[in-house]
Amino acid sequence: DGRTGLAVDRARLDALVRREVVEAFDRRNLNTECAAFRDDVPTSENLGLEIMRRLKRNWAAAFPGEGPRLEKVALAETARNRFQITADEIE
Repeated sequence: DGRTGLAVDRARLDALVRREVVEAFDRRNLNTECAAFRDDVPTSENLGLEIMRRLKRNWAAAFPGEGPRLEKVALAETARNRFQITADEIE
C-alpha cells in the first residue's frame, strides 16, 4: 500500500489466521479433535502443510484482486526446530 507502506492489511490477515488456524487448532488435541489429522500424524511439518492449505484455499477471498501474495508459512517449535513451506509446494 503506497499510502501506509504495509504489504498486507493486518486486520484481514489476522481475521483469516484466527478463523482458519487459531479457531481450528488452538487448545485442541490434534490427534483426536482435528479432522485434518485423522489420517496424518500432527507433526510440525504436517501442521505447517495444513496451515498453508487452509490459508491458500481462503486467501483470494480475504485479499481479492491484486492483493498480497501468500508466499510461505513458517512454524517454529523451538529456536532449533523450525519448518517452512512455500505456497508453490501445495497444489
